[in-house]
Amino acid sequence: MISFKQLLVAIALYTSVTFPAIAETEITPPTFEPVISLPAGHFFENLTYLNKDELIVTDYTGMSLYKYHLDGKAKLWAKVDGHPVSLRFGEGGNGLLSVHEISILEGDSFVNSMALYKINQDGQLERLIALNTPAFLNGMAYLGNQEYLIADALNGKIFKFDMASNKLSIWLEDTMLEPEKDRPGLPGINGIQLHGGDLYFTNSAKQVVGKIEITEGRAGEITVLADDIQADDFTIDEKGTWLITTHHHEVIKFTQDGTKTVVLNHGIDGNTAIQQSTREDNVFYITNDGGLLFGGEENAGLHKIAL
Repeated sequence: MISFKQLLVAIALYTSVTFPAIAETEITPPTFEPVISLPAGHFFENLTYLNKDELIVTDYTGMSLYKYHLDGKAKLWAKVDGHPVSLRFGEGGNGLLSVHEISILEGDSFVNSMALYKINQDGQLERLIALNTPAFLNGMAYLGNQEYLIADALNGKIFKFDMASNKLSIWLEDTMLEPEKDRPGLPGINGIQLHGGDLYFTNSAKQVVGKIEITEGRAGEITVLADDIQADDFTIDEKGTWLITTHHHEVIKFTQDGTKTVVLNHGIDGNTAIQQSTREDNVFYITNDGGLLFGGEENAGLHKIAL
């Protein structure tokens, strides 16, 4: 189990990470604008689409969910009895929200406080289950038919949750998903995304990005695509190009031929999650914590950026 001392060591490791040599091809920094901005101390963790025009964003330390309309309007959407991590929506506007009912910043007891909530299209929450074993609920993906995949960054597992039956089961458990003993406190499997019928993932501690084949809803072969990227969350376009947040100050582009390029270096520090705009081809939305885990004091929130 992670201890608070290990967590502090992990934060120090993250702060002093030496990134592999990655090309920096930008001539001028890309333009971006904060569309939700809150003072230092807030920790915007994840975002997903409620529909094609509206994003829902989690504020971990603020214990809140925000709604952002792509027309430019933002508002507080829901308060959470805990610390919201990731969420995804399915058919009919209903979705699943993972929650740490004790904050990770309060010490090692947070791993015993994992819960799943149902959330409807109006932002109303219903607590469904609490996990009865230590875990670190993290990234999430929607399989369809009210089934969700949820990354466990502590134990190297991916859970499947069936909202129709309220049943949680292990979908995949593998050493490639586990954290690293020599990097204590850093998450193992972190972001997960469905793309082209398969599941893609990051492992922050191992600095790995990879692919898990899916056949008839079951996990198949795991392929490591790169083992030298300090990745948090990501998005993949139709050409197979990744844009990767690092929970640091870089945003990285990773192409199918293995090329890695820093496309943003500072400006959205502590960047955590990313989604592509449904309206503009090269526009993305990125959440951040303002560098909170590194002692930073920048504003946190949601940013619109052309990359």
